[in-house]
Amino acid sequence: MRLLKQKNLTLQAALEECKASETTNKQLKDMQSNGAETVHYAKTRPSRSQGQAKTKFKQPHRRTQMPEANCGYCGKYHAKDKSKCPAFGKKCAKCDKPNHFARVCKAGSKKIHMIQGNVAEEDEEVYTVGTVSCNDRKWYVDLRMSEGKTLRCQIDTGATCNVISEADFKKYGQRTMPSRARLKLYDGSILKPVGQGVLKTIHQSKVIDLEFQIVKTRQSPLLSAETCTMLGLITLNTVNQVSTTEQIVEKYADVFEGLGCLPGEYHIEIDKDVKPVQHLPRRVPVPLKAELKAKIEELERKNVIARVTKPTDWISSMVVVKKPGKMRICLDPKDLNMALHRPKYQIPTLEEVLPRLAKAKVFSVLDAKDGFWQVKLDEESSYLTTFWTPFGRFRWLRMPFGISTAPEEYQRRQHEVLEGLQGVDVIADDILVFGCGDTDEEANRDHDVNLSRLLERARESNLKLNKRKMRLKLKQVPYHGTAPHSKRPATRPREG
Repeated sequence: MRLLKQKNLTLQAALEECKASETTNKQLKDMQSNGAETVHYAKTRPSRSQGQAKTKFKQPHRRTQMPEANCGYCGKYHAKDKSKCPAFGKKCAKCDKPNHFARVCKAGSKKIHMIQGNVAEEDEEVYTVGTVSCNDRKWYVDLRMSEGKTLRCQIDTGATCNVISEADFKKYGQRTMPSRARLKLYDGSILKPVGQGVLKTIHQSKVIDLEFQIVKTRQSPLLSAETCTMLGLITLNTVNQVSTTEQIVEKYADVFEGLGCLPGEYHIEIDKDVKPVQHLPRRVPVPLKAELKAKIEELERKNVIARVTKPTDWISSMVVVKKPGKMRICLDPKDLNMALHRPKYQIPTLEEVLPRLAKAKVFSVLDAKDGFWQVKLDEESSYLTTFWTPFGRFRWLRMPFGISTAPEEYQRRQHEVLEGLQGVDVIADDILVFGCGDTDEEANRDHDVNLSRLLERARESNLKLNKRKMRLKLKQVPYHGTAPHSKRPATRPREG
C-alpha cells in the first residue's frame, strides 16, 4: 500500500522499498523470538542503611508474543518450539513412551470400539473388533468360570477376536503368552496387545477354552461374533429379498451384459419427393484419428455399423462427441430428417406418472443400455443412414442417434415390451420401479415383486439394462427433473 501512495515510482525504488521492508520484518521476528522470556517485574531488597522497606520496580509494559495453540505434548501454552516444551525428552508415566506427559497421554483413555482393515506384517494376525448396541444399551452376558466365578462380558458381533483387560485376566487367567496380533482402533491408531491367554469357561455342562487378546485398557471384556455363535448367544437369520445391486446382477447377469435387440426391425418411412443429398466428408483433427478408428472398429465388431461399398443416394456427415474417457459417434442427418415421416407416438409426461406414485414408499431407477442401438434397422433403412468417415463410408445397422424419428420409435417399442407391468413406468429410456403399501414392509415386498417381474420381462424380450446407472430401493431418487419420494413429489434437477 505504501508503494501505491508514492508518485513517480520507479522499479529500482520499488525494489529497494521491498528489500527494506523484508529486512525490517525479519529483525522484528528475531526480536520477538529472543524476547520470549520476559521479566515483567523485579523486587529488590534495600541495604540496612536504607531501611527495611521493600521497593518494587516495575518495567514498562511490554507486549509479548502469545502462543498459537495449546501444546498436545505437555498440555501447557508455550512457543512453537520443541526445545521450549517441558515434556521434550521426558517419558510418559502411563505408556512409557517419550516426549509427552501422562496428563495428555491418549493410550490410557482409548477404548476398543472398532478394529478394521489389514494393518499387519506377514507374520502378524489382524483382528476386527466393533461394539454393538441396541436402544442405546449394550448387550452383556455372564460367563461361568471353572473356578466358580462369573465374568461379565460385552457381546460384540463385529469382533473377530475376544479382548480382555490385563487386570481382568490376572483375576481369572493363569498363563500369559506372547501375541502377534495388531489391533487397529476406530481412530486409525494401532494397539499392540501385551499378550494372549486362555480362560476356561463352563457352558451347558461343558468346559470350553476361550482365547483372549490382553490389552492395557479399562473396559469390559469383549466376546467376538464367532464365540457368541459357538455359545449360542446369537443366531443368524437371513431373509430372501432383492435389496442390493450385487444380488440383482447375480440373478439376472444376462440382462446387464452385451447389446440388446428389441423384437422386430425398424423401417424408416421417407418422402420420395425430397431430393437426396450427399454431403462431402468433414475433416477430423489429426489427434482424434487414431481413437476414432479404434471406435469405428469396435462398432463394426458389435454389428452396430457396417462398411458401404456400393453407391447410395443419401450420405450424411459424421459428428464426433468427445467426452472424458470415451468417444461417441453420431449421425448428422439434417437433410435426411426433412424427408422422414415421423410416427407421431405420444411420449408420456411426468405429470401423467406422478398421480400413480401417491402411495409409493420405495423407488428404483433403471436405465436402458445404449437404448437406440437396441432397435435394429431393415436393410433399406440402413442404407439411408450412410455416413462419411476419414476411413470410408459406413451405414448404421442399429437405429442411430440424430434421426428425428428415433425418440418416438424407441419409446413405442419399449412401451410395448413393458406393457402391463404393475409398479413400472417408463419415460424415454429411464424405467421407474416403485413399491406401494400402507407400511414400509408392504412397500418393500411390493417393490421386490415388481422389480423381479421387470427383469424377467427384460430377459424375455432381450432388453439390456445399464448396471452402472442402476439405483435400487431408495426413499428418494432423481427422475426426469423431479425427486419422487415416499411423502410427496418435489422438484429437483436431474442428475446426469
